[in-house]
Amino acid sequence: MNVTVCRIASDADYACYVLKGSSLTDAAVDIETLIKGASAIFERDARVSFPITTAWLLARADGFGLPESLDGENYGSYG
Repeated sequence: MNVTVCRIASDADYACYVLKGSSLTDAAVDIETLIKGASAIFERDARVSFPITTAWLLARADGFGLPESLDGENYGSYG
């Protein structure tokens, strides 16, 4: 049977970054683990998967500057 693919983006704030030890890698792994767990259930029960296509993390407490993507690239300002 076909699986419907719903591309998903994640966006994590500074609190998530700090909670994961101020580590982009640890924050990325946590987000990916959550999404993969949900995707596995939806794929099994409803034939829908959720691949992460974009992920950002705000790694500054002031809420300004460039958010860092979890693959190391920068995207526009959040401010």
